[in-house]
Amino acid sequence: KVPGAYRNLDADELAFKLYNKFNYGMGKYKIKPSIIKVASKYEKLSSFEKRALRASAMVQNKLNVPIATHAIRGGRQQLEYLLENGANPSKIFISHMEMGLKGKYKKTFNELLSDMLWVLKQGSYIFFGDFTLRDTEYRRKVISLLENCVQNGFENQIFISTDTFWSVRRNR
Repeated sequence: KVPGAYRNLDADELAFKLYNKFNYGMGKYKIKPSIIKVASKYEKLSSFEKRALRASAMVQNKLNVPIATHAIRGGRQQLEYLLENGANPSKIFISHMEMGLKGKYKKTFNELLSDMLWVLKQGSYIFFGDFTLRDTEYRRKVISLLENCVQNGFENQIFISTDTFWSVRRNR
């Protein structure tokens, strides 16, 4: 969640704040980050998301740090905008594109695969993390997306992990 005070800042001001976090650290112990994480909600980027992506590209250029995006939808659009703003594609990974297969704004398998292959052809990386516990049609499609990326020669540009959410409920 973005602090309200940041919402009206321009890209230069956002970059300045981000740059300071890398140089001076955060919190009581002045812990310094080693990666930029930026997100968007939909394929059409909002004006704030564009400013945040531009600021991320600016800081990446200055400090040579990687960028991770959270991209349930719009991963290709995120990367396009980052590249338009001078980001280094080999230091970017796009997370959760596979989740574009589900939800209200889902893409077809072929549309999503095309976007993924475009991202990989730019020299960027993709993070797969939504592997459901049960053998479902969705899970099989996610695995097929992964296999297609490997078959196209991009095995060295893929991160595989899982996001885990554990919930303990009474009597279950």
